[in-house]
Amino acid sequence: VEALEKLAEQDFDVVISDILMPEMDGFQLCRRVKMDDRLKEIPFILYTAAYTDPEDRKFALSLGADRFIIKPLEPDAFVEIIKEVIQNHKVKPSNNKVVNKVVNKEEIVYLKKYNERLIKKLEDGMFQLEEKNIELEQSYKKIQRTLDSIVETIGLVIEMRDAYTSGHQRRVSQLACAIAREMNLSEEQIEAVRIAGLLHDIGKISVPTDILNKPDKLNKFELGIVRNHPQTAFEILKDVEFSQPIAEIVLQHHERIDGSGYPNGLKGNQILIEARILAVSDVVEAMAFHRPYRPALGITKALEEITTNSGKLYDPEAVKACIAVFSRGFDFEKER
Repeated sequence: VEALEKLAEQDFDVVISDILMPEMDGFQLCRRVKMDDRLKEIPFILYTAAYTDPEDRKFALSLGADRFIIKPLEPDAFVEIIKEVIQNHKVKPSNNKVVNKVVNKEEIVYLKKYNERLIKKLEDGMFQLEEKNIELEQSYKKIQRTLDSIVETIGLVIEMRDAYTSGHQRRVSQLACAIAREMNLSEEQIEAVRIAGLLHDIGKISVPTDILNKPDKLNKFELGIVRNHPQTAFEILKDVEFSQPIAEIVLQHHERIDGSGYPNGLKGNQILIEARILAVSDVVEAMAFHRPYRPALGITKALEEITTNSGKLYDPEAVKACIAVFSRGFDFEKER
């Protein structure tokens, strides 16, 4: 289509065209050029790798094409052919065949066969593409299973260092996913919440076990060591090529809406929504289960905590969604 526009604007010595093109193929272009009284004397060369049947060449020449060339061709040889075609037109300007403006029976028959072959080529191509897509999907699922196994293994390694919080990351991940679904987050975001939940305490690998398992309240120095675990987790995860910002979510899971959290004192929407969900889930699970320094406080107490501090420490929408999932019977044990 663009070629016809250019031909209407200025003069050219030769037209060299492929066959497979959008909107209009090379055969159609050739016919349009040769039907135009102003353009019909311009030499026309069809150059293709897709159409190698003798019938294709015969049809091209019947449309008025001067040459039908099969790719590939050495550049020097191609230049010589172009020179020859142009020279022939200069010496014998009337040599070019004028195509009838009415489509003849022979042309209709060929076009039918041509369309059938084109459809066959497209069907074959689609079949091959479908096979490749299946292979890619299988490879992706295999990679995903491997990633899941690695994530779960890392989570287990962390929990083995802290017997009192065994299962904590798994339970936080379960509740966080339920909250994310309640908030109608995308499947990609829910997956990010799941993975981040399973890894959110990976930074505790740098915390001495005597601090992790200390039965008394931590002193200022010990608290400082523990509060460094989100940054440590970020350093561990930042170079892993997850499809979602897992490292950033984990880094922010102790940030609070009013800016009183750590490590960076982020506020409100500065905190990723996935991290805000993780924060609610983390607090609820921590209060509901036993810790070295206190017995389990239970779900009711945990929900009171997030409700009281909704909009101050915790994201209101995440709190609302968390209460909703528990009201419908969410249970950590059933979610296993």
